[in-house]
Amino acid sequence: MKHYSAQRAIILDVLSNTKVHPSVDMLYEMCKKQNKKIGKATIYRNLQELVKEKRVAKVSCNFKEERFDGDNSVHNHKVCRFCGKIEDAPCSSKMLKLISEEINNNSYESVGLTFYKTCNNCKAKLSEEVVKNG
Repeated sequence: MKHYSAQRAIILDVLSNTKVHPSVDMLYEMCKKQNKKIGKATIYRNLQELVKEKRVAKVSCNFKEERFDGDNSVHNHKVCRFCGKIEDAPCSSKMLKLISEEINNNSYESVGLTFYKTCNNCKAKLSEEVVKNG
């Protein structure tokens, strides 16, 4: 395994132990809890290197912030189209087999589907608005 700087090790550890798919700003706040001196530029620079090394993935979604995932296993994501919350969407064994075959047969570097929906929190807010504005 490659030797990482203390900062890169913290970034990788934080990303590997969260399910929130953080932006650079979110990750910066999370990493500051472990190292108060870590800078946002350090986070950004190390994320780019970790993505190149395929240790971390960028999550594609239709929001302005890049989001990152420390889980590099084959899986999909569901994204709330209102608030941007990202969650893992596990693959069925059938889908996983098809995706794995597609990757192997075409030498793709990465793959994943992004499903867009309305999360339960936003659904509740929308329902409240409908009732309120009747």
